[in-house]
Amino acid sequence: MKKNTFKKNKIAIIFIVILSLGFFLRAFKFNDWMHYQLDQARDFRIIHSAIKYGVGELPLQGPKAAGNVMIKSKGSDIADDKTTLRLGPLFYYMEYVSALIFGDTPVGSIVLILIFSFLTIPLFYIFVREFFNQKISLALMTIFSVSIFFVTYSRFGWNPNLMPFFMLAFVYSLLQATSKNKNCLGRTLNFFRQFKIIVESDCCKNKFTRFVAKSLNIIEKKVESVSNHFQNNPKKQNGWWLMVVSISLAFLSNMHFLAFTIAPVVAVVYLIWTRPQIALKYWLGAIAIFIFLNIPLIINDIKTDGENYKAFISAVLKKSDKKILDPETGKEINKHSLFEKFVRNGGEHTQYNWLILTGDQRAELPQISDKDIKCDQDCKDGFFRGIISFVILLLGLISGVYLYWKEKKDERKNFLIIILLWLGINFMAYIPLSYDLAPRFFLLSGPLVLVLWGMVLKVVSQSKNKYLRIIIWLITAGFIISNLIFVFLYFNELSQAKSNPDLRIKTDHILKEKNRMTLEQMEEIVEYMVSKYEENNYPIFLDAQAEFKRAFWERIDVRDIPRDHISGDLKPLYREGNYFIIIRTQSNAKNYLEKFVVGMDVVEKKVFGTLTLYELKPKGEFITDDRKVFKPKDRDPKFSSSAQVRYLWRQIFE
Repeated sequence: MKKNTFKKNKIAIIFIVILSLGFFLRAFKFNDWMHYQLDQARDFRIIHSAIKYGVGELPLQGPKAAGNVMIKSKGSDIADDKTTLRLGPLFYYMEYVSALIFGDTPVGSIVLILIFSFLTIPLFYIFVREFFNQKISLALMTIFSVSIFFVTYSRFGWNPNLMPFFMLAFVYSLLQATSKNKNCLGRTLNFFRQFKIIVESDCCKNKFTRFVAKSLNIIEKKVESVSNHFQNNPKKQNGWWLMVVSISLAFLSNMHFLAFTIAPVVAVVYLIWTRPQIALKYWLGAIAIFIFLNIPLIINDIKTDGENYKAFISAVLKKSDKKILDPETGKEINKHSLFEKFVRNGGEHTQYNWLILTGDQRAELPQISDKDIKCDQDCKDGFFRGIISFVILLLGLISGVYLYWKEKKDERKNFLIIILLWLGINFMAYIPLSYDLAPRFFLLSGPLVLVLWGMVLKVVSQSKNKYLRIIIWLITAGFIISNLIFVFLYFNELSQAKSNPDLRIKTDHILKEKNRMTLEQMEEIVEYMVSKYEENNYPIFLDAQAEFKRAFWERIDVRDIPRDHISGDLKPLYREGNYFIIIRTQSNAKNYLEKFVVGMDVVEKKVFGTLTLYELKPKGEFITDDRKVFKPKDRDPKFSSSAQVRYLWRQIFE
């Protein structure tokens, strides 16, 4: 590539390099090393059924959301029936489309999820570019692309994993819906032109690049046409962006319960603050789009007398903390005070701030209650990192307020307003949940960590102190390098999962895994069990530890092999059966097998790295029958009397 080509287009070239690195980290060994456990197996069962029998097998509701809540169910006079709150089904529909395109496999069903996770990187750049210069935006984008937190959640299928993409799409479209800029697509158009110059350069000419160049030409013309149209109709531009807000919110609310409660509040407060002039027809259009994308939920609620709606209201209003008895009065009191929850919430945000920025999971702060302060060994070891992370968070907040105070342009002030609203509402919503915060919750607010660091970068970059500017950029480079190191350490653990029984991992604040296990490793175990089935044609009876048991069941079921679980009381036991137990290699096998060896003998132990397979054979005196007779499976889902019914589309039209 000629030097002048690089100089003219260096930003686009750097952008492509960062994107390539982000894609590599998300796609490398994606098939073999995929995380596939309870929730992933649950989702793929649904997708596989829809591919096998038709689209009518897709449900009208999505995954389980906030656990079980107490409502008055249809046909019951009991006010405290237990039911399940469910999200919308758009995540399932995305997986179905992915499986249609890329194959009816666990990996094929989530390739589209991988693509969206990758597209979150350029979307993040586009968003932060609304306020920061190119240099800071590219630096933040680089941290985002290599952050082990975002990389890990991009490498498997789970409904919360798309929250960063749809939250960024949501806040970006909110900004554009209130923008007075007549050419908001101009920067995108310039980028397309820069990419085209690079692709058409002498060093890159081949069939593929010529195809890419033609595609870019088509996209460029479309973007230019839309851009020119919006320049002549600025109010129409805001109206169309409002509908993008609606689409983003609909998908976001289908991904996680907290997103459905936090994002609308952010939107309402921001729109009241900015008061955009948008024609009524666009407001009505946005509402119509949101309702249309949630039609499946609405139909299911009509069929169940509004049980999911009742569950949603119950989940919002229910007490977030367990009660304990006051030893003096005997009355119920909250287990944790508001002060304790606030401090705990701050500590959790501090911990994940450090994890996202550096990839290091060892930041800790003392546990502060109304009565005392506790700091165990982990706290002592990670205290220094925790303090640094807290200082970084504080500096980011102070920098954001300072930049808002100094900013004169309304467009840039709006960016700061939406950031502060996003941060503040998110933090307040997490206070009641502070003792039950799961790592996935920070997918919703994770991009804010990088934006706050961008605020610090921006303030320091304006300093006249040369050495201070050098230090802050060296720290930023340190964040990038540190995350890369931790990503490759994580990859090294995944590579050893199927072969190293002594593999040990330290504290995992991302997936909460006790050890690494991969889909490739699980498939090897399943193939071994299937080989036993093929030898004697006996059904497979399998038990395993809870987090991956159902995933193994699904991998056997998809092969149409008769399978059942092993009853805890060993009744019944069949003479003709292949009995297997799978546990983590480093678990206490003696304790786990104790209830099984009463009526069965271990005939073989086979180690598959971090997982160990035990083959068992029933003792003669414990055998109750020769062979289990399997009845044809009913495709209609079954629900307990305490859970609402989730209808399939074919059941609606039958």
